[in-house]
Parts: sequence; C-alpha cells; structure tokens
Amino acid sequence: MLDSKIKEIVNKNKRVIVVLKGCSFEKLPRENKYFQFDLGLLDKINVEEVRDQMFESLIENREFTDNYKWMTMEEYLLVRDDLKRINKRKVAILVNNLYDKQFPYQGTLSDIGEIYQQLYYLDESELTDIQKATLDIISNFYGKIDFSKQSGQYYITFPDTDELPIFELYSAKEKEVVFDHKGLSESLKRIELSEDELPFLDFELGALQCKDVLKVVFVLSCAKEMLPNNYLVRLSILEELSNINIYFDKLSIKKEDIKNGDQYLEILKKVYKHERFRELEFYKDIQDHSKETVKISQMQIINDIVEQTELALAGESFRDIYVTAATGAGKSIMFQIPALYLAQKYKEDKPLTLVISPLIGLMKDQVDNMYEKKLHNIATINSETPPFEKDRILDKIKNQEIDILYLSPETLQMKGDITYLIGGRKLGTVIIDEAHIVTTWGKSFRADYWYLGIYLAKLRKQYKFPIITFTATSIYGGKEDMYLDTRNSLNMISPISYFGRVRRDNILMQVRSSKNALINQGKDYRKTKDYLAFKHLKRAERKKEKSLVQCH
Repeated sequence: MLDSKIKEIVNKNKRVIVVLKGCSFEKLPRENKYFQFDLGLLDKINVEEVRDQMFESLIENREFTDNYKWMTMEEYLLVRDDLKRINKRKVAILVNNLYDKQFPYQGTLSDIGEIYQQLYYLDESELTDIQKATLDIISNFYGKIDFSKQSGQYYITFPDTDELPIFELYSAKEKEVVFDHKGLSESLKRIELSEDELPFLDFELGALQCKDVLKVVFVLSCAKEMLPNNYLVRLSILEELSNINIYFDKLSIKKEDIKNGDQYLEILKKVYKHERFRELEFYKDIQDHSKETVKISQMQIINDIVEQTELALAGESFRDIYVTAATGAGKSIMFQIPALYLAQKYKEDKPLTLVISPLIGLMKDQVDNMYEKKLHNIATINSETPPFEKDRILDKIKNQEIDILYLSPETLQMKGDITYLIGGRKLGTVIIDEAHIVTTWGKSFRADYWYLGIYLAKLRKQYKFPIITFTATSIYGGKEDMYLDTRNSLNMISPISYFGRVRRDNILMQVRSSKNALINQGKDYRKTKDYLAFKHLKRAERKKEKSLVQCH
C-alpha cells in the first residue's frame, strides 16, 4: 500500500520529497531516505548539532535525481525552514488517514511516561532546568502527548504543516450510518464517537491485531454531520483492514424489562419503607439536544448496576454507568439497593461496593441513615476515624460483615495495594458520588480526584468492576462539557448514560428589590446583605420554614 501510494505521488510530482506522517517506513528502501542517519531518541539530541548535520544533506540532495526521497515527519519539522530555502524539489506529506489528529507513539523518546508527567502534572516552577530544556526539544516535534489509562498506550500530535500538499494513504468514503442493530447482544463492545479520540484509537490498534471477527456498536454522541475526528472515513478504512462488523446506535435511553424487579422492590419495602420506586424524567436523545423526556424508574438504573456488576464478576465484557439526576431523586437508593441485592445473592463470596464521596459529613450522614434502618453492613473510613475503629472496620470487611464502604479518594489511594482495605474480597462496584467534583475540584484543590481515574485504571488490571457515577450537576456538550470531562478523567467504558431533566418544577425563584434597605444601611452593600439575610432568617424561623444560606 505504501509503495503504490508513493508511486502515485511520483506520477503527479516528478522527483518529490515524501514526508511520512503516521506511516510505517521499515519496508521502504534505505537508499531513498533523504537523511542517511537516524535521529535516535529525540529528547537526547543536540538540536543545533543535528540541524548542522542535516543542512549538509540538504545541500547534497538539493537536486537529487531519484524519483523520490522520503523522510519522517520529525525530520521534516527540524529542517522545514531550511528546506524551503535550499531545496529545488517538490515536497508532499503522505498521511496515514486511519488516524486523524493523534497518532500512536512509536518509541521516539527515552522515557515517555516521565516526560508525560512533566508536561501535564508538574507546574513550570517544579521543573529543573534540564527538564525544561528537554521539553523545549520535544516541542520541536510534537504538539501534544496523550495517554490512555485503559490500554497504557501513548498518542502524539504533530504541529501544523499547512504549507504542504497532503496525500492520504487510504482511499475511502464515509461509512454509511444505519441505526439497525435489533437482536444484537447487549454485551457487545460499544464505543462512543465523541471529541475524545482515545477509546477509538485504542480500538483501532486492537482491531488491527485481532484475527477474530469483532462485532462493535459505535454510539454517536451527536448528529452524524457533526461527528468530529473523521470517524466515518476511518471506520471505512478499518473495515477494509480488519475483521470487524460495524453497527451504530444513538446516545439515547428507553424503558426496559426488568427481570429481578420483585426482589429489588422487596428490599425497597423492607429497608426503606417505600411501596414503589420513583419515576424520574430523563432526556431521551441527549445528543440531538432534544427536550423530549422519558420517565424511567429508579428500578431500571438499579437493574443496570446489578447486570453490569454481574458481568464483571463473571469476567465478561461490561459497561460503566453515568447518571445525572436532580437533588432529591433518590440517588443513594439507586446504588445502595444493588449492593444489598448482590450481598444477598452471593452470600458465600460477597462483592464489596466502594462509594467514593467528597465530604466526611455526607459519608457519615448516609451511614447513620442506614444504621437507623437496622442495617450494619455499611461503614466509612475517613480522616476522622480513630485508629482502633478503623482496625475494627477493616476486620469486618475481611470477614464479609461490611458490604458497602464509604471512602474519600484520599483514603482510597493512601496505600498502593488495595488489599490493605479490602483483604481478599472481590470488588463489586465503585460508586463515584458527586461525580462533577472529579474534574472541578480535581483541577484545583483536591488532586486525588484528578488522579482517581489513573488509580482506578490500574486497579482494573487486577479486579473487574464497573464504575458508576452520580451527580446532580452536569453540563452536556460545549466548552464546559462535564460529561465528557468526567468520562475521560475516569476512563469510563462505553457508559450507559442517563441525563436527568434539570428543571425543578418545585423550586420557585423570587427576586426582591433591596433599594430601600440599601439606602437605610447607608449604601453599604455588605451591611445591606447581612441585614437582609438576618431579616429573612427571622421570618423563616417565625414561620417554621427551612432556609439555605450560602457562605463565601
């Protein structure tokens, strides 16, 4: 394929320099290589010395007589300015269009992991002069380095090269999108086609190496005309290069039949003293930004959690779950009932549910509520837990007396080996409560939230478990896409996604003018604010009403 495409370029441009972008060059003739030496590890080179050496080759090959010469993209980026001035031959880029913006890393750096840490996890003030110099060298070649927590693979982007004509390695049209997947198993691998390229990149590498037939459902995160990353063309290419059967689906939800409904309802009545599950409003087709909603029972989400957990426990393919639901929707019931159900079903080897929660007060409140319901198979370990109490809880976990454990991300990641916490127990699910904090707090003052995804990805190499996220605060789409940020940060696997209706019909906003109060308080805004707040609280106390005061 590479030879024939180069011949095609040569036929159009006699005596041409072909710059290879994302293309393997091992089988190309060495005598046609523009530079007869290799750059080696890019972060170890002396850029000025190498440029001097390359300059000599530019003079020597200024008017070469071969049909073509080839060079790597990294080589071109070092000499692009000199090449414009000296070279007398045409230059063209041959891009491997199986990829779009990001390309698999090809071992061109001495320690990609360490360099990635320096780029994205250290402030400039924390870098040594040597590290800064190394990153400056790398910036000559790559724009961005990305890391897949799921596969452990790194991907790179190149700086723009709009000045050159581009030829694509593969000729392909867009794959036709047909939403017809009736009768397909729900356990099929699902990959969401979104701005985040990493899941698709990982799949590409795996599909090219797999000899078996793969059936894959690709989920559109938006209208097909708006799909990013040239996915549909790449799918056509991949279909030619590998053994895959492609199906399409939308990021939508629908009511499902629930086979274990009676058992879930029994737990609800016995433990929570409710007669029925609540029906919640969710957006039906979120990627179309439609306002149409569908009512889904809490029971369906409970069943999804149970099913995906059991698939993971059986060593089969499973999916994560992402739930946005308004405050007061009963989110704790939706993850506590699956834990209680699984503990009853697997009495001999009970899976442990971990709940990652941001605040000690929230953890204590939920544990205390369960204690009031006469359930004692729930506990929390946090920074305020006395050592003797912590040891007691750890013993109860190992003896299968605790089935739900509330933790902060700091407590979870405190020890590298999780057996310190869970002993020989199986992990059932990991619940991330208040999941919007993963990206909002993680980027500022709770670094352990930022590293949570990396930690869980490593943990998944040892244990198989779904990640379930719950939040009442999530933006879908746009620059502040919390769904995409959270899904990417936690490296969620083809999540079953529920986006709850955000409008609260039982909340009335009433804004009153405070002009008179401002005048009475001498036009002092701080005094006026305090006066109005105190006045409101006195009125609420007199009427026996609840009030919420937000302090900054």
